[in-house]
Amino acid sequence: MLFLVLDAIGLGVFTVFGIRVALEMGHGAIIALVGATITGIMGGVLRDLFCTRIPLVFRKELYASILPIGVGVYYIFKTQNFSDEITALATIITVVGLRLLAIYFRLSLPHFKYQDAPTSRTRRSRFWKFRERIVPPEGYVLDKLPKRKQSKPDDC
Repeated sequence: MLFLVLDAIGLGVFTVFGIRVALEMGHGAIIALVGATITGIMGGVLRDLFCTRIPLVFRKELYASILPIGVGVYYIFKTQNFSDEITALATIITVVGLRLLAIYFRLSLPHFKYQDAPTSRTRRSRFWKFRERIVPPEGYVLDKLPKRKQSKPDDC
């Protein structure tokens, strides 16, 4: 549980870093959201990959889907002329709080379920027909094809 709490704190802090860098470079809200998402989740992805685990963001938990709410809180506080410290703190508390609520209540996004049994392919739905024999049309004689002219190599 301590691991998930520390991961949630890291997600919140690096989300604020991503938003601030994007806004300081003069970009808009969409780029700030992308920057927040990349910086927020990549630390956890790299950590899990180095530990040979499936990263948290690739599971069905609420992880990266919380970040647009955090970016929204950041923009609301910025437009209301709050200080940078209060804006950052409110964003971190929002992201960490939502992540911890998602962990505690096991909230997740819906996920796709594969079919249990493979479906059989009908003859009509096959693109390749490897087992069928190709039969030449009636009256077509393979032996009487025109012979190709053999070209002589050019003298170089």
